[in-house]
Amino acid sequence: MGKIILLGSCPLPIEKKQKAPIGMGVRTWQFAKPLLKDGHNLYLICLKQRNTYEDDLEKEQNFIEENNNLKILKLTEEEFINFKNIQNIVDTFIPDCIIATTSGLPPYVATQLITDVPLWIDEYGFIMAEAQMKGFRLKNDYELYNFWRLEKARLDRADIFSCVSESQKYALIGELATRGRLNYKTVGYEFVNVMPCAVDTDEDIQSYKNISVIRGKFVDKDDFVILFSGSYNTWLDIKSLFYILEK
Repeated sequence: MGKIILLGSCPLPIEKKQKAPIGMGVRTWQFAKPLLKDGHNLYLICLKQRNTYEDDLEKEQNFIEENNNLKILKLTEEEFINFKNIQNIVDTFIPDCIIATTSGLPPYVATQLITDVPLWIDEYGFIMAEAQMKGFRLKNDYELYNFWRLEKARLDRADIFSCVSESQKYALIGELATRGRLNYKTVGYEFVNVMPCAVDTDEDIQSYKNISVIRGKFVDKDDFVILFSGSYNTWLDIKSLFYILEK
């Protein structure tokens, strides 16, 4: 089986000391778990997300040995942005390919590594839309150029991409066109794969069926309840959400 380096974020769903699962950690494990199931030798390098562990972030152990074909290294942002740390792993582990997921630093670091192996980048979120809205709040376009610098590096380097929706796929293909990636050599090549966000269903969800979290505590037992799971972000269709709620 193959040797794969996966750059992502933590805490992961399998970790015990996390305060609560975060989307970036869940997305990282969404890639890692099937690779392990298929028998690949996986080196998982995770960016520690601040304020997500029960204990102080700096006290967390960097290495977690899960089993024979999995090694997990957790790095702070300062450690992660030091490309030499990860470059040394690439040079000694000698992977067959590299995968980078979650927005921001992990995919960008992957583009800076000196290696000829194929690179898969997962576009978890459309960062240019976030850059626009951040600029709107700050009343300047500084973040627009900063985010585009990160995005250009990914568009120019990756061999293949994935994203979470069909809409994002088309936006990503448009971005690739601006970088000259849609040329005569790539006619018919599928640059972008859609991989919706998923949850791990191995946990025994039957044990939660009789637990009352909202009904009888915050609302009456027979009240009509809608649970909104997610965040108010640039790609949320707020108008449709509230139109449906009001109906």
